[in-house]
Amino acid sequence: MNGFGILSFVLLASAPLCAQAVMAGLKGGRAAPLFPTDAAVLEMREVKNSLPCGVTPTRTELGFDFVFQAGYAARVRLRDLVDAGNSLTAIFRVTSDSSPERPVYFEQKWSVPPLAAHAAGVAELVGAFNVGEGDYQVDWLLRDRQERVCSAFWRTSARMPIKAGAVTAGLPAGSITSAGTEPDAAHESSNGAADRRLAVSVLLNIGPGTPGATTISPAQTDALLAILRSITREPRVGSISVTAFNLEHRQVIFQEEAMRRVNFAGLKKAIGSLSLGTVSVGELADNSAEARFLVRLAAEQAARKRPDALIFVGPKSADEAAMTRDILTQLGDARCPVFYLHYAPDPSLNPWRDLIGSAVKYWRGREFSISRPVDFASAWSKIMSQLGRSNALLAPER
Repeated sequence: MNGFGILSFVLLASAPLCAQAVMAGLKGGRAAPLFPTDAAVLEMREVKNSLPCGVTPTRTELGFDFVFQAGYAARVRLRDLVDAGNSLTAIFRVTSDSSPERPVYFEQKWSVPPLAAHAAGVAELVGAFNVGEGDYQVDWLLRDRQERVCSAFWRTSARMPIKAGAVTAGLPAGSITSAGTEPDAAHESSNGAADRRLAVSVLLNIGPGTPGATTISPAQTDALLAILRSITREPRVGSISVTAFNLEHRQVIFQEEAMRRVNFAGLKKAIGSLSLGTVSVGELADNSAEARFLVRLAAEQAARKRPDALIFVGPKSADEAAMTRDILTQLGDARCPVFYLHYAPDPSLNPWRDLIGSAVKYWRGREFSISRPVDFASAWSKIMSQLGRSNALLAPER
C-alpha cells in the first residue's frame, strides 16, 4: 500500500433525514432543514472540491431478502483533514425517477481524531441505502467544520434478475430506505383468506459456514436472516414457526410458533450470544450426538406442529457419516413436504451430503444449494410450485 494506511472513521450516526413529503413513509425519521449552501450544491449539482476527496458509487446488489442495496465509498487524504475540525458530515439525497417530487435525504457524521500536520494515509467513508426496483439519482456532498465541500452526483439502477411473480420483492419499486431498516414481513389478509394459507415450520441451523471455524461471519448471519425474511414475506404463507439451533452444542437458541411476524431483533440477538468453539470432552467423545439431536428435533417439529411444509435453512453441518440407519429410522414418516435450503457461498468447498441432507433424503425431500439470490428465487419457485400441487390450501378460489 506504499506506506499509506486506510483509516475508517467511527460512524456516529446513519439515519435518513426525511423531507416533509416523505416523512410519513419512513419509520423513525424526522425532517431536518438543509443549510442553504448545501441545498444550493444539491439543487444545482455543482461539483465542488474545496475539500479534496474521491467518491466511488458501490454496485447496486440484490440481497437474499430481494432488497437492493446501493451506496458509496469516499476517500479523503488525512493531510487534507488536519484543519477539518472534529467532524465530517455527509448529506445526500436519493430520488426515484418514478417519484421525482419525493426525494429522500440522508445524513452521516464521522468524528475526526487529532491529526499531525503531515499525516499520511487515507480515510475511507462508506454509506449505504436500500431501494426497490427502478432508476435513481444520487446527489452527495461531504462537508467539514470549515465549510469546505466535496460533492459528487451519479445514477444507479436496480433491476430484478428474476422473472416477475417468482418472488415477492422486499421493497416496492421506487422505494428508498436506510440500510438498517427492517422491511415489513407481515402480509395481512384483506379478503378473509388467511386460513387458506400455508403454515410453515423453519428449522434454522446456526453454525459456521466452514468446518472447524469458531465464528459466524456477519455476512452469513445477514444471508440466513434475509432468506428467512423472504420466506415470511411470501403471501401464500399464513403463519411461520421458527426454531433456530446449533448442532455443535445440540442447543435450541430461539423458538417462535405459528407467528405472522418473526421477532428478527430477538433472533439476531440470540445468534450474537451464541458461544462457539468451546466443546466439552463429553461432547467430543459422542460421535453420534449431533445426529441424534437433529433427528429428535426434526421429528418433533414434523409431528407435533403438523406444518404444511418443513424447511431447513442454514450452512452445511457435519458430514453424514454419523447418521446411521438406526438413527434415521427414528425420524418416522414425513407428514408434510420437506425441503433443505443450504447456504453455501462456494459450494465446491463442501460438496458432500451433511447430516441435515441425510435426514431430508430419508424423508424424500428436496435439497437446494443457495449461493446467490437467484438460486434462492429458483428454489423457492420450485418449492411453492410443489406445495401448490400437493396442498389444496393454495388452490385458486372459484
